Amino acid sequence: MVLNHAEKTGKDQVCLVAEGFHASTLGEMQEGGICKMHYDPVRPKPYCGPMTERQTLICQDDACEIQAVPEHAVSATGHTLHIEMVSDWVCPYCPVGEANLREALQAFPDLEVTFQYTPYMLNPDLPEQGADRQAYLQEKGADPAKVRENEQKYTEMAAQVGWIYRYDLIKRSPNTLNAHRLAAFAAWQGKQLEIGHRLFAAHFTEGRNLSDLEVLLDIAQADGLDRETVRCYLQSQEDREEIRSRALAQKPIRGIRGVPSFFLNGELAVTGAEPVEVFRQAIVACLNGSAV
Repeated sequence: MVLNHAEKTGKDQVCLVAEGFHASTLGEMQEGGICKMHYDPVRPKPYCGPMTERQTLICQDDACEIQAVPEHAVSATGHTLHIEMVSDWVCPYCPVGEANLREALQAFPDLEVTFQYTPYMLNPDLPEQGADRQAYLQEKGADPAKVRENEQKYTEMAAQVGWIYRYDLIKRSPNTLNAHRLAAFAAWQGKQLEIGHRLFAAHFTEGRNLSDLEVLLDIAQADGLDRETVRCYLQSQEDREEIRSRALAQKPIRGIRGVPSFFLNGELAVTGAEPVEVFRQAIVACLNGSAV
């Protein structure tokens, strides 16, 4: 889906508008018209409706697993929905959760939706250039047979929603800070949605190293961003500590248990790569409690 233009809709919000779907980021207009993201802590409510125990797929730090999470059960509709997806570009459940969310949104054709990616870092202590993946897994004591088993599980799960995962091509475990910085820069230019999809594809489908500056510049250029402008930004210190701090603050300040985590109208509503129906129910529940 192609984003068409950017609109300033309020004191601290810039919406990146697409035909039939919107994406947005919070920010503040700075000198020269540059929109700089900032973190505004929100006290999340755990879920929007009645809950029963069930399972979901979730990544915490550098491990992904099945966990029990609540289920929603309500019925109502509203008119507007802001979706914030807390994710990391190396989380195998994140593209799956987003795909299920987007399918769920098809049940709400008249709903005005805004969307943003919010950074999370599963491996924040990796060196900036990343690490050899096999060596990194060995250092962490990962069982090779279990790693292969998980990779097969992730690959089959992703295929069900149209993603192709090629773990045989992934040679590096990247530090994703600069990839998150690229996504933030893209948001200011009205390109975050496209760049986000390219970052997921670069890692999981193409096996490219998201710690490599030239790889990030290729991704930026492919979606129409000026390569040298992005190079200048990524090689600078601008927003580096802010975005890293924002990524590391998601768990202790906002109460998320891992990624993907989805905030609907500011409330933590879905954790993990839930089925489509759970996303539908969560959307209905949150809209039912929203002022419209």
